[in-house]
Amino acid sequence: MLPFACALATYMFFEARALKVRRLSLEFPTLPAPFEGFTVLHISDLHLLKFGTIPRQLLRVLPGLPADCAAFTGDYKRHTYSDDAPIPAWMGRIVRACRTREGAFGVLGNKDNRSMKDALAPYGLDVLLNESRTIERGGARLHLLGVDNRNPVRRPVEAARIFERFPEDGFRVLLAHTPDYVRLAAEHGIELMLAGDTHGGQVLVPLIGALKVKSRLGRRYCRGVILEGPTTLHISSGCGTANVPFRLGCPPEVTLITLRRAAHP
Repeated sequence: MLPFACALATYMFFEARALKVRRLSLEFPTLPAPFEGFTVLHISDLHLLKFGTIPRQLLRVLPGLPADCAAFTGDYKRHTYSDDAPIPAWMGRIVRACRTREGAFGVLGNKDNRSMKDALAPYGLDVLLNESRTIERGGARLHLLGVDNRNPVRRPVEAARIFERFPEDGFRVLLAHTPDYVRLAAEHGIELMLAGDTHGGQVLVPLIGALKVKSRLGRRYCRGVILEGPTTLHISSGCGTANVPFRLGCPPEVTLITLRRAAHP
């Protein structure tokens, strides 16, 4: 039994350091023609404690994944009590490795202090703290919306007020650390939402699945693409780990998402 446990632990340790690149094509009937083929590089949950294996893999991989923009969905630090000081420079190296036309945008996670918004700005990461940015092409608009990390299930009234600040026209992409914002996104007709936080379950037991799903909305909101009314939600399995440095059946990932126009029925 002990040799099996040691072998399994070794496998899980190395899986947590085997970065995968995923490619998705998502269709939207409301996507304006000038944004056909628009690409978003989704990166989440880096949990940096040092500039180790995964960050170094990112430096090799990201230059080969040109995109219109990069979207970081929070948890740049390993722990809430980790030192903030080295994070902006480390993130700057990762952001510079991204080959984007419109830049890199992000939100804060539950491990990140609000002061990190200003600290990350000089390093090329535009953190959206309940605010939006607009990209215009051919007279059409794509809005990137970013929310803070308050829990929308426990604090629904406060969370709902955030959406009153956002534009209602154009194609909207919501960045959130937690997928729990998805029902509010659907209520407001947001077309695409990007989130992380769950780590995809991190450890998936065969025939059982994730032992723990962090979302308060339930096991459905663990990872991958989920349709919630008019909203398409992508939950990244993330790059880092939490609590234990292991993964099983859920390798770290970055995802290149291509937006396509769906034919009207």
